[in-house]
Parts: sequence; C-alpha cells; structure tokens
Amino acid sequence: MIYKASLDKMAKAISFLFVMIAILMLLFPKLISIDNQGINELFFISPILIIVSIICFILKPSHYILEEDAIIIHRMFNDVKILHSDILKVELVPAEKLKWSIRTFGVGGLFGYFGKFYNRNIGSMTWYATQRENFVLIKTSKNNIIITPDDAENFVESYNRK
Repeated sequence: MIYKASLDKMAKAISFLFVMIAILMLLFPKLISIDNQGINELFFISPILIIVSIICFILKPSHYILEEDAIIIHRMFNDVKILHSDILKVELVPAEKLKWSIRTFGVGGLFGYFGKFYNRNIGSMTWYATQRENFVLIKTSKNNIIITPDDAENFVESYNRK
C-alpha cells in the first residue's frame, strides 16, 4: 500500500525561497550586490546553491510503500528498504517527543527534513520526513528511523496487522 508524503507549509516556504534566491543570484547578481562588490562571488555561490537544491530534491522522500516483506521509503533515486525482519517496532510518536531534536547531519526544511538527528528521548535517528507532524518511529535492530506519512495512524495500524 502506498502512503503519501506531503511537504508541510514550512518546507514548501523554505524550498521556494532557497531556490528563488539561488536563481536570482545567478540571473541578477547586481540586484543582490549592494555596491557591485562581490558579484564574482555570487557567480560561484549561486551554482552551489542550485546544486544543493537539486540534491535535496532528489533525496527527499516522495512516498512510503508498505509491502508484504518491507517498508520502502521511495525517493527519486536510491530508495530505502527496511525489511520487516529487521523491524522491532513501528509506532506513532507525538510531535512533543521530538520537539528538541538536534540535526547532526541533514536537511532541515529544504524539500523536507531528512538525515541524521538526535533526541534525548529516542537517541540517534535517521529521518525521512516531509513534515513536522504525523511522526512514525520505525525501531530496527540497527537504528531508529522517522517517517511522516500523511495518514500516519493508518500506516501504523496496517503495519501492525501484518
């Protein structure tokens, strides 16, 4: 079964602004430069920002698939497959429990929230999230994984019925 992964308003706003600033810096560097100094730097920075945007877009989760033997986190390239045999528990997590999570190496809003995070309640986690609600914790024998399907309750119920 396929579960949608919609971006929240914050991720949409961050993504839009980040991409627009990168494009404006590339196309109209004089608009951004106050005194025409630093224009050369903008020509180097803007392509880097555009490349970062493309990489984040490619790595963002687009949806989650609950299969007979695995949970698939679908991305444009390089899907993540979590075998049911590796899963210890799948449960809903209240947003309050993840409120003070620290991003140790990841993305915090540009096309989602993914990468490595830490929280004193759960410990180290790998996030494949697109919003700051509907959190589902997949506890495996190796690590903790956070996903955010739009219909999180149904996702957890469907998994636990298997």
